[in-house]
Parts: sequence; C-alpha cells; structure tokens
Amino acid sequence: MTASKQIIRADNGDYLILSTSKAGKVETVKYEKEAPSEAATVGRVLLSQTRAHGAIRQAMLTFLDAVLRHPRLDGFRRQPDTTLDESGKLPEGMAAAVRDCESELVRAYVADGSIKFHKNEDKEKAIQGFLSTLRSDKNYCAVKGTTLKFLAFVGRYPVDSDMNTLVPVAVMQALIAAALPEKQATDNSVFVRLQAIITEVFEDDSMTTESYQRLLSMAGNLTQTCKDGLEQIAINATQARSGAVSAIATAQAKAAEPALM
Repeated sequence: MTASKQIIRADNGDYLILSTSKAGKVETVKYEKEAPSEAATVGRVLLSQTRAHGAIRQAMLTFLDAVLRHPRLDGFRRQPDTTLDESGKLPEGMAAAVRDCESELVRAYVADGSIKFHKNEDKEKAIQGFLSTLRSDKNYCAVKGTTLKFLAFVGRYPVDSDMNTLVPVAVMQALIAAALPEKQATDNSVFVRLQAIITEVFEDDSMTTESYQRLLSMAGNLTQTCKDGLEQIAINATQARSGAVSAIATAQAKAAEPALM
C-alpha cells in the first residue's frame, strides 16, 4: 500500500487533509475557514508587515539568543579545540534540546507578562498554538537554522555581548562556512566502486557456492571486457600512427615537387 492524501472541503468551508500512511494509518489535519480580508484593510496590513520586517528579524534573533544561552545547550557549543567534519550536520540531539528550551522560554514570557493571551483562552493550548505557529514560520526556521549552526560550529551567539549588538545573519553564514572544512571531492570512479564490491564480498559471511559462481562468471565477463578494451586501444594507436606516417609522407612528397614557375 502506498501513502496517499485526500483533500476534503466541509460544508462550512473548513478544509481537511486526510493522510494515509503505507501502514494504513490515517491522520487528519483540519484548516478552519478564513474569510478574505476587506479590501480597505489589505494595504494597511501589508504595509505594517513590511515596515515591521526589520523588527521581526531583530525579535527572532534576540529570542533565539536567549534560547541558545540556556545551560542545557552549553554542551552543543563549539569549543576552540574542537575539530569539525565536513558534513555540516548539527550534533545529535541538539534540535530536540532547542525545542525544549524554546518551550521553556515562551512559558517564562507568559509568566512575566511579556506574552499575553486572551483571558478566556486555555493557557496551555494558547502556548502550544503560539509555538506551533512560530516554528512553522519560514523566516523563523531559516534564522533558527543559522543561529544553531553558529553556536555549534563557530561557538558564538546571535548577540555580541561585549557590544550588545546583533550579529547579521549574512555574517553568521559567512563565519559558519569559514569554520567548516572544505568538502573533499568524492571519488566515484569505477576503480573505487569495484574495490568497495571486493571488500563487501570479502566481509560477507552469507556468500554461498552459487553466489561465488555467479561472481566468477561476472568477473570473467569483466576480464574479457578489459581485454577487448585494451585491444581496441592498441588498434586505435596503430591507426593513429599510420595516419601520422601517411600525413608526413604526403607532406614530404609535396615538398619535393618542383615549384611552379
């Protein structure tokens, strides 16, 4: 059974996405109906959003700085003598730990009044909704990804404490790239692949007589292919030499001809 999705529009305007996994498990995600904005408010809302872009970025970086300074994340901060590999992958467990620290900080903001919900809202549902919306925001995800790597690979935070200024995202990305070792070119030549197969066969304890016989037959075909290739190379070389000799002879013959008066 293959995974599938079914889109349903309810009579009240809500949308439902029913996802069926390969194992047959069905999950339902509901998107409640939303009315289009009033024409008179579209421009005002979009203008306020674009004007707030810088402030939103600053708020995201400041929030993430506070998250990453949580003592639980100290072990993920790169130390000066740490050697990095070229993969650029975050340390195992870091993403999950950061999510826990995000939740803890949001709860602290709610407790001190920095984040306020409506009085009639269920506080726990409101917190989970806030976190879900924040984590699904593409801008936040992009900034978060950069700051996590900045801590893990450079060992620094989004806020320069000595000057109390934010490190620009582009600067963080440049420093991350400089910290990671250059990726070595992957040798995917036939020689490397063949050596890998030889090693795999040598280490495979499940090989049977039939398996070895099939491999011997394939090895024989490979040997013959190599012989044919060498023979063709020799033929091409002979033809090239013959062509060169012929060209030289022709040129010499033309040079020996008497010049026309």
